[in-house]
Amino acid sequence: MGLRDGGLGCRMIMKKIKELSIMKKFFPVIVFLLLGSLAIATDFDTNISGVYSFSYFNEKVESTSTDIISHGIDLKICTYVNDSNIGFFMNTGFYFPSTLTAEIGGMEFKTTRDDYNWASIISLILGCTYKWDFENIVVYAAVGPHLAQTVITNDMVSVLGYSFGVGGDIGVRFFFSDLVFINVGSIVSYDFYKDISVDNGYAEINETGSYDYKSIRPYLGIGIRLNETIGKKKTINEE
Repeated sequence: MGLRDGGLGCRMIMKKIKELSIMKKFFPVIVFLLLGSLAIATDFDTNISGVYSFSYFNEKVESTSTDIISHGIDLKICTYVNDSNIGFFMNTGFYFPSTLTAEIGGMEFKTTRDDYNWASIISLILGCTYKWDFENIVVYAAVGPHLAQTVITNDMVSVLGYSFGVGGDIGVRFFFSDLVFINVGSIVSYDFYKDISVDNGYAEINETGSYDYKSIRPYLGIGIRLNETIGKKKTINEE
């Protein structure tokens, strides 16, 4: 038992290293897109917010349906250029499941956070956003590709899953000043492709293909607004 647990622990560590290396590949892309868009613009308006979310995830695999209730935090960035209502959107979330309820063949099985050594979901949405301005209130919507990583481990099994689909965000910013706002809204996502590996300490099973993994994640948070101008401004003499 000890050798098996030790081997499983080593495999879990290697998986974590692999996960970090894969996720790191996305950050240069995000930075390049955001900074690249700003470099060609004269004026930009960036809204950055940190929010708390209470999330519901649902996974359906054949005759099994699993409900996941999670608490999490999100970092949300929206950038609009040249006074446009259309902009670039990024949301990355870190969620920590508190309960997992699986319905298998008409029977229900419920587990909690205490039943796992580690359970987390990491989410990334990168796309476009559109806003409607109403003085100190801004309503916005966003949509783009969605990538999720789900990790669940205990002493007997380790599950590492990647899924891909589409995600969206709809929310409201309530501005108390030119810089500070309250952010309220909800993320939604639907993933239709999976790449999942399950390691039980004796063998590793890999599954890829179609998927049914969806979520709704209401959130509440606070943010700041940054306004900048890039490039040389004209002087009176130059005009």
